[in-house]
Amino acid sequence: MTRWFADHPTAANLLLILLLAVGLFSAPNLKRETFPDFRPVEVSIDVVYRGASAADVEDAICRRLYDAVKGVDYLDEMKCVAQDNLARAAVSMQANGDSIRFLSDIDTEVNALTDLPARAERPVVRELHRSDLVAAVAVYGDLAPNQLEDYALQLEERIMALPGVAQVTLQGLSQRQWQVEVSRAVLAQHGLSSSDLAMQLRQQSIDVPLAACRTCT
Repeated sequence: MTRWFADHPTAANLLLILLLAVGLFSAPNLKRETFPDFRPVEVSIDVVYRGASAADVEDAICRRLYDAVKGVDYLDEMKCVAQDNLARAAVSMQANGDSIRFLSDIDTEVNALTDLPARAERPVVRELHRSDLVAAVAVYGDLAPNQLEDYALQLEERIMALPGVAQVTLQGLSQRQWQVEVSRAVLAQHGLSSSDLAMQLRQQSIDVPLAACRTCT
């Protein structure tokens, strides 16, 4: 190769010009940073409270989590998102704190809580930003939405079983609901209106996990 370029200097010069042109063309797209991309130390706290509404989760879980961690040294900010069946809090540390001690203090304070609801699972405390996104997988096909969701859940278990995988996050799953449809003739036969039926269903519904309802009568 070297001998061929020595015998053909014009080709070597053209290759050099081509490399310079590619470099000049790519230069505006290069990532340049005055300061490095820095993420603050953050700790997540997840508490599963099955069968609870978002309002119940906020009152029974988020408030207690805040009371537990507000006295931790170098605490910068805490945000807690309450949704059905789950409380997810993110606690950030000040820049001059020690990450290992901060994580240990958060874990100690949270696991010392004794007034969480009986149906709430044990809090899961972990440090954020310790893993990077490797791949995103889209699941699609000529199937019903519930079948696609079931397949996505199976795929999640298979990926989690792979060595080195720390977390798999599912997005786009719908929240399943029951829909009750009754004809007006049937309602009139029992002397009920649609609002009466809705009230009866609301009064008889039980806000507990599905597994627990197997024993309900």
